[in-house]
Amino acid sequence: MIELLKQIDKHCDDYLAKVRGMPGEQRKEQLNNIQKLFNQNKKFSEEKVQLALQTYEMVTISVYYTRFFFLMVNSCQSIVILMT
Repeated sequence: MIELLKQIDKHCDDYLAKVRGMPGEQRKEQLNNIQKLFNQNKKFSEEKVQLALQTYEMVTISVYYTRFFFLMVNSCQSIVILMT
């Protein structure tokens, strides 16, 4: 993703340096290329956010089940103590 951002910066710098001498069609083409790179970066960013949310949910579920397990173990130990 960092490489993609570097690519975007390079394309933007090149565009700004050469924009005055470009014909209109070439300007549009360059801007479309830059826009495609931004869209690709946005897609990667959204995927990273989704992965982070999924990871958070997995950790939360894991913590819930761990607490449940320890409550069950403690309950079973209490029952064993009462039975003896």
